[in-house]
Amino acid sequence: MVGVEHAQARLGGPAEVLQQPLHRAASGLHYASDQGGQHRPAWAAFNRRVRGSEGAVGIWHETYVVPAGSYESIYIDMPPAGLGEA
Repeated sequence: MVGVEHAQARLGGPAEVLQQPLHRAASGLHYASDQGGQHRPAWAAFNRRVRGSEGAVGIWHETYVVPAGSYESIYIDMPPAGLGEA
């Protein structure tokens, strides 16, 4: 993934997978709307395949801009994850 500082995958259940990339800067996200981008053929093929899935495939996307040093991560009896792992 372009501009990814860190990424992790998690299994949330028998049919739930979360891919969580963390980018150093939001400016690196422009590739998502790049019609001529290298990822575009694969993204278009994926969308064609799942278009008729009737709720079997969902996408959740959120973007947060967090200034350096302006977050807190607390871990008790678990390995670091998310921003704390990046």
